[in-house]
Amino acid sequence: MARSNRVKKEKGKIVHVTELTPQIDGELGCGLVTLDYLATVDAYPRPDDKIRSGELQVSGGGNAGNALTAAARLGLNTRLISKVANDEIGGTVLSDLKEAGIDISHVIISDGGNTTFVYVIIDKKTNVQADQMKIPILVDAEPERTREELGAIVQKSMG
Repeated sequence: MARSNRVKKEKGKIVHVTELTPQIDGELGCGLVTLDYLATVDAYPRPDDKIRSGELQVSGGGNAGNALTAAARLGLNTRLISKVANDEIGGTVLSDLKEAGIDISHVIISDGGNTTFVYVIIDKKTNVQADQMKIPILVDAEPERTREELGAIVQKSMG
């Protein structure tokens, strides 16, 4: 534990507060990781249209996954707290994160459910994504976590 000095204002007075805080080496991310399917089409489909995609790119995603991948590419030490299902998509997501240099030892692998994936349609002419048009396709595998469960996961990752 490292000592941290903070300044706190109480009733118009400035008070220096010293407290114990955990020392974290690097960046710790907690949140969603996904597998993104990015399909490029000639034109954005109208309702009930059947279209062919010209290109399909598959990559890891999710807020925590994207942020930690960027940090790892900058050379920072990165760790992730998240959850995936014990399925092919979850395996692909974890493999990609590990390859990017992210410590995935605190990721929970669930025997039930499906790992979250996102299908994004990109219009080749306008380069607009479906999620910008409010039509994302998201399949979520994770139930809500309680504050106690998340606290236990964070404590485990720090020690």
